Amino acid sequence: ASGEFIVKSDVPKNTNSIDSSLTGGPFILNMQNPAAGTMHIQIVNTLGQIVYEGDADVIRYPQLIIDVPDLAPGLYFVYGKVGYDFVKQKIMVVR
Repeated sequence: ASGEFIVKSDVPKNTNSIDSSLTGGPFILNMQNPAAGTMHIQIVNTLGQIVYEGDADVIRYPQLIIDVPDLAPGLYFVYGKVGYDFVKQKIMVVR
C-alpha cells in the first residue's frame, strides 16, 4: 500500500446556490465541494459598488447566512473567490 487515497465526488467543485429573501432579509449561500477552506465574498450592485464584503469558512459552515439589511431594492451580484476559482450568483431585493 502506498498510503495514498483518492476521494471522488459526484458533486462538481464549488457547487453553490442561494436561497434568498425578496424582502431584503438574510439569504443563505449554500456551498458544496469547495476548492479551498475560505471563500471571499462580495455583494456588488449594478453600478459596480461593493455593498458587502467578507470572508467565510466554507468547510466548517457550508451554509452561510448573510444578512445585509440596508440593501436598497434592486439586482445584486454575489461573487465568491474560493482558492483560485470564482463563483457568481444573482439576487433580487424587492420591498
